Amino acid sequence: MLLATMANPLIYFSSCTLFLSILIILIKFFNKVWWTPICIQSLMKSQGIRGPSYRFLHGMNFLQWYGPQAQLIITEPELVKQILSNKDRAYPKTKVSSEIKKLLGDGIVLSEGEKWVKLRKLANHAFHGESIKGMVPEMIASLEIMLERWRHRNSKEIDIFVEFKILTSEVISRTSFGSSYLEGQHVFDMLTRMTHIISENNYRAPTFSFIQDSNVAEMNVHQNPEIWGEDALLFKPERFADGVVKATNNNIAAFMPFGLGPRNCAGMNFAITETKLALSMILQRYSFTLSPTYAHCPTEVLTMCPQHGVQVILQPYDHIALKV
Repeated sequence: MLLATMANPLIYFSSCTLFLSILIILIKFFNKVWWTPICIQSLMKSQGIRGPSYRFLHGMNFLQWYGPQAQLIITEPELVKQILSNKDRAYPKTKVSSEIKKLLGDGIVLSEGEKWVKLRKLANHAFHGESIKGMVPEMIASLEIMLERWRHRNSKEIDIFVEFKILTSEVISRTSFGSSYLEGQHVFDMLTRMTHIISENNYRAPTFSFIQDSNVAEMNVHQNPEIWGEDALLFKPERFADGVVKATNNNIAAFMPFGLGPRNCAGMNFAITETKLALSMILQRYSFTLSPTYAHCPTEVLTMCPQHGVQVILQPYDHIALKV
């Protein structure tokens, strides 16, 4: 009887503590996902700044507006696969203005119909397995130039984003034009400036909203915890150790780094070969860690990229240093 009397206050205290803990968690949660956004929206409205009403949940597919134009954002993998496969040609490409055509040209990206078929055949031939095999020596030579540059650096901190942009430009110059990055640097710099101008003036060119919306939709698919698990936002290359099928929980269409369907990236095999060679040659010489100076700030410049670069610290292997 005495034990029962003593146990009741303990049970009551434990229940109250648990209830308060849950209540605090719920308050913090709703403050983050509801109260704070609503306050920000109200503050903006009071200053004459208006926009779509905040919604806590969108679902996998949702509607958004670009001025008076409705845009359906699709992130459900099977629907994404169906749209990008486009077997019945029910999903035409967005029509672009004449100004945009002058800027990008009427090549494989914007063309459709028979013209696109011809251009795609040419691109497939250029990036055929045997063709890429013949490019490997030039890729290796480009990598050796980069690694030699690293060897003579006083600082072991590098911006790997910049280094890989130069590497890719060097590879393209050698394999496509028989030239070098230094010889064609002004062309690459001009293309970079043009890309930034396009992105910064997106509001003047509504067509490019399609590219940005595509990036948003793809990012939502690639970060969906229902597919990738609760650690979807973490950088974990090892999740692919047993293949894409297992990594995507049997949703292969949820992983599309090069797109899907007939209009996927024609240079996919080229990019994968370059990446494999780069990793194998770098990892033979260095280990590396993320620098404390790195600031995570992804931004859209036609595609998703790091606004402030990706700083890493190189650590040469001792046995390599001894050989040198």
